[in-house]
Amino acid sequence: MTRVAPVPSGPRAMLAATVLFAAMAVFIKQAASHYSVGEIVFYRSLVTALVAGGAARLAGQGLRSTQIGAHLAQALVGAAALGLYFFSVTRLPLATAVTLNYMSSIWLTLLLVIGAAAARGSGVGAGSLAAVLAGFAGVVLVLKPTIESGQMPAALCGLLSGLLAAVGYLQVARLSSVGEPTQRVVFWFSVAAMVVGAALASGSGWHGHTVPGVMLLAAVGLLGAGGQLLLTRAYGTGDQVVSASLQYVGVVHALVLGAVVFGDELSASSLLGIATIVGAALACVSLRARDARRG
Repeated sequence: MTRVAPVPSGPRAMLAATVLFAAMAVFIKQAASHYSVGEIVFYRSLVTALVAGGAARLAGQGLRSTQIGAHLAQALVGAAALGLYFFSVTRLPLATAVTLNYMSSIWLTLLLVIGAAAARGSGVGAGSLAAVLAGFAGVVLVLKPTIESGQMPAALCGLLSGLLAAVGYLQVARLSSVGEPTQRVVFWFSVAAMVVGAALASGSGWHGHTVPGVMLLAAVGLLGAGGQLLLTRAYGTGDQVVSASLQYVGVVHALVLGAVVFGDELSASSLLGIATIVGAALACVSLRARDARRG
């Protein structure tokens, strides 16, 4: 009998995804000296689509679906979020763009609160909401975002990218609830992201390949594919509020890798931010587990 590797649960999948995405960021920073942002998005999405399609085939799952409309909506929303995020990256300080994008966790939690209120359900407790907000405060302490005069349009694009990302995560949960496998969801999202990347690259121009450049793109693609599959599983099968809170841990991984690989300085506010992010994530997990026991 073939032994099947265990699939990580929602929280473990999200934590693993944050590690892979942080490592991917290291290679993106190095690849940026060889390729434009659009090219990196395109090749990253191409590799992710190939990996997700191959994983679906190995699992005996086709890429065709009866949920075409839902897949199209999720892919378009996700691709729009990605495009707006990269636009904000080109117009804002990187720390500011990343901070605005991480507001997706707050948007998602607020959307869940609104949805629960409309359905008159139990929704998200005040303690869990406070934990998510505290985690974001930790992100701000680490990244120290700033917005200068004339950057407000780009900042609004960054805010919208976070909101659309949150909507995309909810759509992922909906697709998973009707039995759509993670690999299929990631495949169609990656196809849409390839279109966005190609459009961005066509505007700035395509570069020729070198051996170091191809190796960097391969690392970005493989790490991104693993991270995307794990993140999609976390939001699709786990507690979405817990996933939103744990997603902030990616900032911690990125900060540590930046210090180790690039020699980035760890300031006192950064260390306080790390402690805040970790403490808020642990509090959110504990609070959601308590709420689940209460029914």
